Amino acid sequence: MKLSDYVMDYLACQGTDAIFTVTGGGIMHLVDSLGRSESIRYVCNYHEQACAIAAESYARATGRPGVCLVTTGPGSTNALSAIAGAWVDSVPVIVISGQVRRELIADYSCVRQMGPQEINIIDMVRPVTKYAVTVMDPSAIGTELDKAFSIASSGRPGPVWINVPLDVQGAPVNLPAPQKLARVAGVAPSEEDLRRVVDLLCKASRPAIVFGNGIHYAGAEKEALTLVDRLGIPVLTTLGGLDIIGDDHPLFAGRFGPGGQRHANFVVQTCDLLLTIGASMSVTNIGFNTDSFSPNSTKIVVNADVDEIRKMRPTPDVGVTADAGSFIRALLEACANRRLDVDPDWPAACAEWKRRYPTVTPEQRADREYVNSYLFVDRLSDHLRADDFVLTGNALDAASVIQAFKVKLGQRVYTNINYGAMGWDLPAAVGAAVARRCVRGSRTILVTGDGSIQFNIQELMTVGLNRLNIKIFVLNNDGYQSIRATQTNHFAGHLVGADSSSGVGNPRFESLAAAYGLNYCRIENHDELDARLEACLAEPGPTICELNVSPSQPRSPRLMSRRTADGKMESPALEDMYPFLPKEEIQQNLRRFANASTRSPG
Repeated sequence: MKLSDYVMDYLACQGTDAIFTVTGGGIMHLVDSLGRSESIRYVCNYHEQACAIAAESYARATGRPGVCLVTTGPGSTNALSAIAGAWVDSVPVIVISGQVRRELIADYSCVRQMGPQEINIIDMVRPVTKYAVTVMDPSAIGTELDKAFSIASSGRPGPVWINVPLDVQGAPVNLPAPQKLARVAGVAPSEEDLRRVVDLLCKASRPAIVFGNGIHYAGAEKEALTLVDRLGIPVLTTLGGLDIIGDDHPLFAGRFGPGGQRHANFVVQTCDLLLTIGASMSVTNIGFNTDSFSPNSTKIVVNADVDEIRKMRPTPDVGVTADAGSFIRALLEACANRRLDVDPDWPAACAEWKRRYPTVTPEQRADREYVNSYLFVDRLSDHLRADDFVLTGNALDAASVIQAFKVKLGQRVYTNINYGAMGWDLPAAVGAAVARRCVRGSRTILVTGDGSIQFNIQELMTVGLNRLNIKIFVLNNDGYQSIRATQTNHFAGHLVGADSSSGVGNPRFESLAAAYGLNYCRIENHDELDARLEACLAEPGPTICELNVSPSQPRSPRLMSRRTADGKMESPALEDMYPFLPKEEIQQNLRRFANASTRSPG
């Protein structure tokens, strides 16, 4: 059989049912075989960056590696920035790229290019992939595919890249039928580490757990909820673990961080033990003032990547190198007959802060001219079903979802966490919708901004042509809110490239929807909010819903850096969020347990 046919048979054997591609001459054999496959459907994007982002989102939605197929040269480099996002977010993506024929591949140590559109793509992608190879021997394709899938999914997941020269794609091969790879078991915690964690938990009076994205990759969502119920202690989530637990769970204490919920930050800052499972406690999660993070707690971090533990500041008291699922199962067994000595006022305090500091304030509800994005997200979450998938961009849209979305158990809610790429959101919605097309009545909800959507706006064609059931909510606040806020706060309002007054404009979204064959609606103010939301969600097929958001609406609450007298930027501690509370109120919350007995890390 032809090698390209074998590749498609192999991918189908591993459970791949969709591939995202932009067709090109450098992948002509692979494209032809994909089109002939009876098991894999192809989705044509309109930029290779969108292919790779859609594959990343497909992986998040299914738990299986996502696959994209890109052509030689510019087709490959177009995908590169998206793969960087998958790399830092630990998402298993398989990129298959074309390359010129073997005899035309240049000696890159001295020659830049020999073949048409040729580029040294492997050396470019190595820093942001777990494995990257050019397949020079056709008989090695099975081995290389096995290696790629295994590496992408094992340990800390991540993208891999397989570069296939044109003549190799069309070469005849005589290989055994591909076999489905068994899932590689995650690394279990050592008995010593597990024993120490259990001992510390039993000594703590104000423990809290943090759930991160590693729980999703371990497929351990159900075990994580069992652990919460077994231990009976408050649970916080990072942005990556936002959807693991429902907002209505009595022990859910919120989403913490520089743009997190105020009540959750008070929990982090007052706990005496913080057990983090499957999360990268980077500055994205804990803020730049790392010395002030959870100052009174014993910090236990469980992560599949030992280097991720080593990089953390402040340094964890206990670092456990283990797969999140293996650790949770081991901890459940170890705690079966152990009793935690939790201060009875601790869960009550967490619940009280949650009530005292609501995510949507009366002031936000009172706006009569515009749609406040936090109130919109709050109401959107009430209208959604437990099987809806929700994606967001990386600006005001993400901040609003982190703060105000009320997760129902069974929903997936995610974004490109660490890379923060403008333009990620629309192709990601395509990937999620494609992954769920076999689910009858499934909906994908995208909350994005008027700036970010334009970075990959061509994917509206993919949405419209394939009639993907995506509801696209566009927060129209006249440009880049985060840039406008930065320039207002730090440069006396001197705006450059921020909005329509400084060089950045918006299209007519109604005309845009018509051009791509999408439904359209607009929500002008709060009086229209619920009725228009309900109508939009009930509309069959893809829809753009434009929201009239005030250009002056800030992100709130959030950490706000201050400029010191000598011109340096100073980052506050997590409890000191804007809008600022009275210092007395902050101290009252922090000192609530000041008389509690001090616990030793052991």
